[in-house]
Amino acid sequence: MVDIDFAKAKIFVGNYDFWYESSQLALRLMKDQNKKQEEKIKGLQNFIARFSANASKSKQATARKKMLDKIDVFYIQPSSRSYSLPKPRQY
Repeated sequence: MVDIDFAKAKIFVGNYDFWYESSQLALRLMKDQNKKQEEKIKGLQNFIARFSANASKSKQATARKKMLDKIDVFYIQPSSRSYSLPKPRQY
C-alpha cells in the first residue's frame, strides 16, 4: 500500500485497514505528546512568573527558562489526502 500525503509517498506493508489504524495511532500519539509538552510549558511559565523575582529561587527560574526554550511543540498539519470510501468487497 502506498500513502501519498504532503507530496511524499510512504510504503506500508498490509492492507487498507492496517494502514488506517497505524496512521490514526501515529496521529493520536503525536497529539498526546503535544498535549504533554504544552502542559509542561504552562507549568514552567507559571514557575518562572512566580519565582523570577525571588532572590533564592532566581537561579531555578533561569534554569527553567532555558528548559522552556528547548521544548518543541510540533505543528500538526491537516492531511492533504482526499478520502474516498472503500469499494464494497465482492465475494
